[in-house]
Formats: sequence, structure tokens, C-alpha cells
Amino acid sequence: RPRRTSRTSVHRGATTMRGVSALSRRVPRFARAVSFAPEAFPALLIRAEGVSARGSFAESQAAFLEPDAAVVAELQDAVERANMGVVAHYYMDAELQGALTRLKWPHVFIADSLAMGDAAARQVDAGATSVAVLGVDFMAESVRATLDAHGHRHVPVFRLSPNKIGCSLAESAEAQVLWDADGN
Repeated sequence: RPRRTSRTSVHRGATTMRGVSALSRRVPRFARAVSFAPEAFPALLIRAEGVSARGSFAESQAAFLEPDAAVVAELQDAVERANMGVVAHYYMDAELQGALTRLKWPHVFIADSLAMGDAAARQVDAGATSVAVLGVDFMAESVRATLDAHGHRHVPVFRLSPNKIGCSLAESAEAQVLWDADGN
């Protein structure tokens, strides 16, 4: 049977002493009901016997720490045969970064887009005859421009996707977008 409350108390009973007391008894039960077991959270466990991961983000991080040896070997062989430098943006998949960091090849660089062009020029100065860019389109264009500025116009720059790889940040700063926002 519903209990009537006075106009000065909140209908849920939280402002009366009895309501506060009842609420304080319910909170621990409620907290237990919504608490999560530790297994529910992503976790990356690094132990002497190896790495274990729970959750998709942790799994990608584990792939960085323990990349597939066959992929690393195949990549190593490919860049050596091609005498190719590789510059990759550090936002690339953790699994790819993990494989790249395991290469024994001296011409591999993972960094921010600003540093990729200069790294490519150093790779060419050290003997790389081509450069693969793992990043969005403007990064490949920037690497090309930097190589040209360093006198390496003859060095091919490769993107590894035939599709356009855009960048939402770069596209938001294009002139047409700015003109449309300004109304002119």
C-alpha cells in the first residue's frame, strides 16, 4: 500500500531520515547489482610465460607485442628484395606496427605525419631506392614533396592501397569547406 508523503519531502523519500536510511540500505545492493567482474574489462596481461588479452583493444595491443612471425618474415623479405624504405603513421593498426618494429631492416620508421617525409629522405640517403607510405593520402603527398625538396625526384613513393584514403581532419580544412562555412 503506497505511503503518503508530505509536500516538503521528495516523493522518493530521500530527504526524510527514514528515506535516507532506506536509501543507504539499498545502495550497497544496487552497487553490487551493477558492479562488473574484473573479467568484463579489457586487460592485457604480460607474464613470463607470455601475453594474454581480453577484449578487442587488448587483443590488438597483444598483436603488437607478439606479431605473427610468418608475417614478419614475409615483410622482411619483401622490403629487402625491393630495397624499400617504409614510413608509417603511428595511428596504423597495432598489429601492423608490431610487425614493422620486428623487422631487422634499417629503413623502417613509425611516427607522426610531420616526421615521415624527413625519415623517408634519410632512408633514401642511406640507400633505399623506393619508399612505401603507410598512412592517408596527404601523408604520401607530403613524403613525395619532401623527397623532391631533398633532390630525390627519381625515388618512387608508393601508397599501398588503390583506394582513396582520406583524412577527416584534412578534409575539414579544404578551401571549399571553409568557403561554404563562411557563406562566400
